Amino acid sequence: GFAVFNKENCVVFTDDMNCGNCADHCPASAITMLDDPKDYRRFPVVEKALCIGCGSCEYHCPATPFSAIHVEGLEVHKA
Repeated sequence: GFAVFNKENCVVFTDDMNCGNCADHCPASAITMLDDPKDYRRFPVVEKALCIGCGSCEYHCPATPFSAIHVEGLEVHKA
């Protein structure tokens, strides 16, 4: 699978705080933090080609009740 970011759940936007746990804990360096051009908050961007689908980003995400980043399974694994 691969990681998918959901901005609506991210503490950077919901709680107006800095985070970056997903990028810090990604063993494949598939997640980088970029500046939002509107307000300069840093948010994660996933490079799907580098993502190994391990779920470390999802596990370390502090957002509740739903993680702001989660691993989507590949179609071949959903059947």
